[in-house]
Parts: sequence; structure tokens; C-alpha cells
Amino acid sequence: WVLAKEGKTAELGAVIYNLLEALRVISVCVYPFMPKTADAIWAQLNIEGGIENNKFADATMWGGLKAGHQVGKPSPIFPRIDNK
Repeated sequence: WVLAKEGKTAELGAVIYNLLEALRVISVCVYPFMPKTADAIWAQLNIEGGIENNKFADATMWGGLKAGHQVGKPSPIFPRIDNK
């Protein structure tokens, strides 16, 4: 939020890109154990094609998302845990 408030749009863009790219790679890594979760992440990242159609070595290489990629509408992936 500090970057946005200070008008550092280039730095903010780099941070957001790195976060989205990390989520893309994480979704590929968790797919064998949590396929529905990985598919949900993949869908929210708005990546075409199914996650299962990617080779692990190729899909985990950094730089899979292109600059300016538009993500989908965010929604919770895990239900909220109520500690009452």
C-alpha cells in the first residue's frame, strides 16, 4: 500500500507481478495434493487451459505470466474458520 500511496507504480507493478507469478507456481506445486485448490487458483489467475495439461518443469519456470495479464474476479478459496 505504501508504494501505491507514494505513486511508485512501476515498483508496485513488479511486486504484484511477482506475487501473481508465485501463486501460479505454487498452484502447480500443490496440484498433486490439492487439485481443486490448485484449479481454483488457476481459474482466479485467469490462465487459459487446464493446469493438468502443463508439464511440471515448464510450468514451474518463472515468467509464465506475461506483463499486463488480467486476473479473474477474486473469491475465497478456503472457507473461513470461526474460532468461537
